[in-house]
Amino acid sequence: MSKLNEYLDDPWKQTYLHKIYKDSFLHLTPSPEVTTGEILLASLYRNVGFFDHQSVSETVWNLGTPFKKQLATGKRPGDVMSEVAFDTKLWASVVDRVIASPNLSGQSRQRGNQIAPIVPDATLYSMSARLKGNPWNPGKLVARMVAIGCGDYDSALAIWRKLFEKLSVTPEEDDVWARMLQSEFESWRGANINDAWQMPSEFPQDAGTFNGSLNLDCPATRFIDDLQIVLDLKKNLTRRQWSSMLESLCRIGTAAHVTWCCHANDQCRQLIENALSQGDACSEHDIIERLSTGKGFWSLGQLTAKPIKEAARHYIEGRGALNLLLHMLEQSGFDMLQVCLNSSTQISETLKYLSQHRSKFDFSQYLTSFNYIIESDPKVADCKKGSSKNVLEFLEHVVRQRMTSEAGLEGYDQGYYIEKKGNYSSSPWVVGLGPLSTLLMVHCAASRVTGPCTVQNLCQQLAGYGISAEMALGKGESLNKRLRDMSIAIDSPDAEGGMVIASPLADTNMEVN
Repeated sequence: MSKLNEYLDDPWKQTYLHKIYKDSFLHLTPSPEVTTGEILLASLYRNVGFFDHQSVSETVWNLGTPFKKQLATGKRPGDVMSEVAFDTKLWASVVDRVIASPNLSGQSRQRGNQIAPIVPDATLYSMSARLKGNPWNPGKLVARMVAIGCGDYDSALAIWRKLFEKLSVTPEEDDVWARMLQSEFESWRGANINDAWQMPSEFPQDAGTFNGSLNLDCPATRFIDDLQIVLDLKKNLTRRQWSSMLESLCRIGTAAHVTWCCHANDQCRQLIENALSQGDACSEHDIIERLSTGKGFWSLGQLTAKPIKEAARHYIEGRGALNLLLHMLEQSGFDMLQVCLNSSTQISETLKYLSQHRSKFDFSQYLTSFNYIIESDPKVADCKKGSSKNVLEFLEHVVRQRMTSEAGLEGYDQGYYIEKKGNYSSSPWVVGLGPLSTLLMVHCAASRVTGPCTVQNLCQQLAGYGISAEMALGKGESLNKRLRDMSIAIDSPDAEGGMVIASPLADTNMEVN
């Protein structure tokens, strides 16, 4: 059976994706599923510092179940003494209550207490995307962004190692509470994970998977710049504050990357279709404009249900079409060495080649086959099954405000980017920044400019993640009100945009330096 026929028989199976597609930046890997910000951050810890250790994985219950039994009996592995003299009953209370992540409304009781990812060892025992089976690895999605944003292996590894240094607990940059927690956690390590937290010897992706610079304006490049800014903030904040900043950045970074990837799949599909059907070979400039983040995918205050579903549908239809096109091109005798989707330059050259030889391609047969794969499983196309459903659920949950079920902890999540429009349970979700995410975006914007930072700089910062904010900065609008309530915005008739914004974190940084 030919590769094309295999693909037509099961178009949504990862195994039958074309190699050219798999090697391109369009391939959304790992395939995202439901996750929260804390699970994302915990997985990042495991991928950065525990990556080389076989006993540590996303199946956290392998270590979590014995750890809970040890807490219940009050006996440390090997009868190790605590360096910080924690009473075992007190420590069990700290784990179960003080540093436990609050349960979500409607959350399954099977998940039990989840330990907030404050220090490295807190991520060994809980915070996986699933309670059983083979959970997906959200930390690898962050690694994928780093790879795309850097473009080369050495730069990506350097950032990964800097991330390890900052995630590690040190006397120089961490508060006493964080040092106590990590020290006590280490006294409960089993012999099999005694020296598990180590500087990564390699990056999670092989050097051969790096394709150089994309020459595109995409969220991954913005994320790399902002990650450096957030990592440098650690010395000025408590461990909890800094962890929340890093978590918020990873949430918006991964959500924006997935949304952009959905957009890029759809646009690239249209470019190739136009080349084969009309002989239209776009210039590299036009390709960059179409594939870049551009004016964004979201607007502050916008209802999220429809655009999230559109993004997921664009992804699955674009992925299906691109792989069908590639398999048909190969079957039709095209020189596949001339077909590459790794950068804007290579896409431009591919379009020229395809437009020149389009007479060899049966476009009407392609349309028939495309309709066939879409109709082969309508639930996939409608985002109710498979990869499209997983993408939809990922985008719905990762940046959404966590609604806790525990009294007094309603404001636990401050780093969200999607919030309830009203104060009632059936209120729709809209794009809106939390207090911490507002502070983060303001600081990143201010770190990019010399001199006064204005609201226009903030708009440009948000646009890097696909969020349009201009309409939300008018008098009385949500973002404008939040900036004023947090004393971040200052009226200035001399400032372009009408307001100067000042980052409190930038002031702290200046004092330290």
